[in-house]
Amino acid sequence: MPEKFIENLFSRETFTGKKVINLLPDYDWEIDIMPMFSKLVNERVIFVEPGV
Repeated sequence: MPEKFIENLFSRETFTGKKVINLLPDYDWEIDIMPMFSKLVNERVIFVEPGV
């Protein structure tokens, strides 16, 4: 993931999957993005809020 994206992501209190897709247009949701977010959720680095 680009360093600029990581800085942008962690400078926010919340973000949506749609926002991430817009920030990473060259990355595939299923192949690139979801595995990264699954790992971050499992390690309790980020949290999922249902219905957001």
